Amino acid sequence: MLDSNKNRYELIEQYLEGNMSAENTIAFEKLIVEDKDLAKEIELHQQLSAHYNDNYISLKRDLNNTDLVSYFRSDEAKNINKTIEKVGAIHTSKKKFKFPMTVAASIIGVMICVVGYLQLNKNGLYEGYYTENDLPSLISRNTTKDLQSDIIVAYQKKQYTVANNLYRSYINSTPILNEDIFIYGGMTYLELNEFDKALIEFHKMTNSSSMASSKGLWFTALVYLKKEDYPLLKETLNIIVQKKSNFNYKKAGTLLQELD
Repeated sequence: MLDSNKNRYELIEQYLEGNMSAENTIAFEKLIVEDKDLAKEIELHQQLSAHYNDNYISLKRDLNNTDLVSYFRSDEAKNINKTIEKVGAIHTSKKKFKFPMTVAASIIGVMICVVGYLQLNKNGLYEGYYTENDLPSLISRNTTKDLQSDIIVAYQKKQYTVANNLYRSYINSTPILNEDIFIYGGMTYLELNEFDKALIEFHKMTNSSSMASSKGLWFTALVYLKKEDYPLLKETLNIIVQKKSNFNYKKAGTLLQELD
């Protein structure tokens, strides 16, 4: 006979795990036929168990053996995410349903992997899309040549405070500016996490007469990327992809796809 001391959910878990005796299994399956709510709950638990137990094992394997970016772009990973969202909706609308411990453990495991990866991936987007190769080459023959060179050298040595001080000296002492220097000025602020000041310098580049003025848009996007301001990041990227002549047009399109 079914153990009357066990509650409904303990019996469900015991049934799903195959830990019931043959006699109790027959009695419980009869109860499932008679109780529509129980039948629906069993069906939900069976679907969750099959999906999460299989995918958690697969996910752990793939985390160890495959390229993470490729995996989380795959249809399998997208299906996991969709199912998580679906389960959340079901659980919210049917609060009387509870999850067996085995299913809960699988969900927690998948969520830890997915959320942990997504956070890591977002944090790594800036490093992935920023490269010093995008910085302008400043070659000048005027009297400020040494100061410009000093800015670049300090920046390349990651001496961002020194580079920023030199940049401000350059700006304040030079009547005719090499407008490309705005990029270096903005980057010194960005590396110091002074986002608003970085944006001001990059906007100067965007509004300049330089042939490479669209670089200002790309570096503005990098500010929002590092700041994790994704609405403004997408807005800026969408401006960049409107013209193929814009700096890093293709890279902007790829980043937009990453954010979807």
